Amino acid sequence: MLRPHQHRLLLLLPTATYRTAAFVEAARHLGVDLTVASERPSTFQDANPGGLVTLDFSDPERAAAQARAFARDHPLQGVVGVDDDTAVVAAAIAGALGLRGNGVVAARAARDKHEQRTLLAAAGVPVPGFALHRIDEDARQLAAGVSYPCVLKPLRLAASRGVIRADTAGAFVAAFERVKRILEHADSRSLLIEDFVPGREYALEGLLLAGELHVLALFDKPDPLDGPYFEETIYVTPSRLPADDQRAVAACAGRAAAALGLREGPVHRGQRAALVPPERGHADPHARAVLQVGHPGDPVRAGVPVDLRARRRQGAREDLRRADRPGHQHVGVGQDLPRRAGRTTCRRGRSGRPRFAGPRTEATR
Repeated sequence: MLRPHQHRLLLLLPTATYRTAAFVEAARHLGVDLTVASERPSTFQDANPGGLVTLDFSDPERAAAQARAFARDHPLQGVVGVDDDTAVVAAAIAGALGLRGNGVVAARAARDKHEQRTLLAAAGVPVPGFALHRIDEDARQLAAGVSYPCVLKPLRLAASRGVIRADTAGAFVAAFERVKRILEHADSRSLLIEDFVPGREYALEGLLLAGELHVLALFDKPDPLDGPYFEETIYVTPSRLPADDQRAVAACAGRAAAALGLREGPVHRGQRAALVPPERGHADPHARAVLQVGHPGDPVRAGVPVDLRARRRQGAREDLRRADRPGHQHVGVGQDLPRRAGRTTCRRGRSGRPRFAGPRTEATR
């Protein structure tokens, strides 16, 4: 996290990421000098030794030692990881350099769905029933012992990759084999089998500052996400949930972050609101729902340390207050999904101009 009057940030950017432009533009807008770190050497690194550096993202401790050596000549005041894997590396570097951030243990727990579920359940945060299995187990034997409907999901993939609902033993075996193929080249050989939780799904974006969660936006997902796959197609904000339910979602997200040991930086949390029959007597006076971790399976992500106090000075809180006022225009994000295998090269908008090259999301109002 940045310290006052010092403005060099280490940005951990895997070479395969699509997030580069957004982070670079944000740094430019804030007047922050960037050092971009990747796992592969850049051809321009010798020409720009203060702006480019190579770190071993596969080994957080080694990456931290490399960053410490780099910082002797180029002092760093903050470190940012842009995804789940580099969040762990960022935590290790922050610890080594004495920068504000989350601990490595908390960052690892946020990345791993089984470890996350275990900690959440131990802290009393509602989660679906879950069990951990290896992909080399007998799928037919497992299918005979699970309750339906259930959801299979890899431990560390994001964006709903490999998340599949199964309603029967036959569907379970097919889903298991599909997840197994997806994980053939992954670093994890295990998957979760969870109870399916019906209900609406929501996505919360927030900032943690010294353990306190500040909600930036709550998104509705209007499309039913009932499976067998869980494509995240549309996000809409402000949410249409009643105010009490929104507070319940935020409170649950805050409890989840605390259970994982997260204290600093942004949080993305997917949650489901599963309706509770009156006879079950749910104890939460503020919600008509049990709030679950969403089936697309995005873990609570700990990555980009942001100083909310600095953002307050720059008017971010006022921006948020304006966004919450009655009559604020709703904004949605739609994601185009491929209907067959191939490569998207261009899409044309209503005016006939090319809107984008390659598959990506586009904002709509």
